[in-house]
Amino acid sequence: MEHTVGLSNKQAQKLLVPGDVIILEEGDKIPADSALLESLHLEMNEASLTGESMPVEKSVHEEEKKHIFLGTIVARGEPRRLSLPPVCRRVLVR
Repeated sequence: MEHTVGLSNKQAQKLLVPGDVIILEEGDKIPADSALLESLHLEMNEASLTGESMPVEKSVHEEEKKHIFLGTIVARGEPRRLSLPPVCRRVLVR
């Protein structure tokens, strides 16, 4: 199942289950821990996790760079598709 998640679509956040695919845009907050399936020049703001003010590069081609975390924000680029892992422990629902 594919969901488009953004500030204008909070209902989609409540519907997420493990295995879902999420389509996001620049400026969107990540609603759940997930893994990149497709991206284009992606950088994430992970200040909410690390306190680091500089964006972090993400890539589908490197295992350690393809993990996207709950509450982080798309700083630049396009995370075209994210997948929720089979066991999703953290989901942002407001």
